[in-house]
Amino acid sequence: MSENFSSDQPLPRAMTARVRWAAWNEPRVRAWWLTGLILGVIGLKFVVAGIHERGHEIWLIEYGKRTAATIEWAGNEHLKNRPEPPDSVVQLRFQWDGKAYEPPPRTLEGRKDFITTGSTLPIRVNPNDPDDFTWLGAPLPLLTHVIGGIITLPMALMAFLWSVAKYAGTRRAWRNGPAIEALVVDTRTAAIAPLCTAVRVTPDDNRDKRIYAVFIPRRHSGLAGGDVILILRPSPRSKTAIAAAWFEPGS
Repeated sequence: MSENFSSDQPLPRAMTARVRWAAWNEPRVRAWWLTGLILGVIGLKFVVAGIHERGHEIWLIEYGKRTAATIEWAGNEHLKNRPEPPDSVVQLRFQWDGKAYEPPPRTLEGRKDFITTGSTLPIRVNPNDPDDFTWLGAPLPLLTHVIGGIITLPMALMAFLWSVAKYAGTRRAWRNGPAIEALVVDTRTAAIAPLCTAVRVTPDDNRDKRIYAVFIPRRHSGLAGGDVILILRPSPRSKTAIAAAWFEPGS
């Protein structure tokens, strides 16, 4: 069937590959699946990086050069024999190639006990890089390294599932929603779809005073107040609407 719009077009409309793609590309759908995709990539990077970090941690424990380091300072405390919180940034000093060496200050991963300035700390140092060391005698649990991914990946899944729900509503509006004429109230740029135009419209029916926010493809960006566009609603009582222009060829 033709995909040109008119208020008396027979329902239900046919679902085609182009219509399905248009439904996925509608800004309120696209924003959520893009968010899910981005969060998914970030979550996977956290997991992969965490697994790699733990593997390197195990390697340092097994093959690192054992030496004793002095805690020069911790937190903001430079006086000796002062306790500082476990997560304080510390400056270590140890002998490397016959000389005193101070690696960049850092926290001691997995530390639970207070840190005493001036005390000695056994460490294992990468033979090829004195800045790469660990104070641990056993690797931290894998969960500790991948917790960022464990938090992020469910968020990605929820965003994608919400996009599926939005997609279903968009499909329903196309398939069963009458194309009704609506008057443009005003236009603006929207953050979630900067390449589109956000338009507020109201049905061209004196009995229906509702105002809907819809998005218009860039090629229709010249709209102004009082212009008429076609919108689709999943149901007559729906609080949301979709611009019919998304389903037109070339959108």
